[in-house]
Amino acid sequence: MFKRKKFLEELSVDGWSVKTDTGFKKISQSNKTVKYRIWLLTTVNHYLECADKHIVFKEDYSEVYVKDLKVGDVIITEYGPERVNYVDETNKKEVMYDLSVESEDKRYYTNGILSHNTT
Repeated sequence: MFKRKKFLEELSVDGWSVKTDTGFKKISQSNKTVKYRIWLLTTVNHYLECADKHIVFKEDYSEVYVKDLKVGDVIITEYGPERVNYVDETNKKEVMYDLSVESEDKRYYTNGILSHNTT
């Protein structure tokens, strides 16, 4: 069976860091991905465009793919737990960027929503 290549290019991130729920952490790697269909996720204070299998955290810190969220679910944001107001697939596709963070829990904020590395 043919497996599609996910990454197009590795990007230089020397000296870059990202906000996490435990402070700023160094980014160890970033990759430009193939085009994915965009999913839109909103809460009261946050807006995120991402891939279907972008991982976020529910209020109990369990991991969930954005495509598996429902309106009313509660996720962790930089302002604390917030309810999902909207989540759905769009008709748009674009390249995305995949980060790897140098921390044991591999969590970081993506537009204020707590996310997880995919690699």
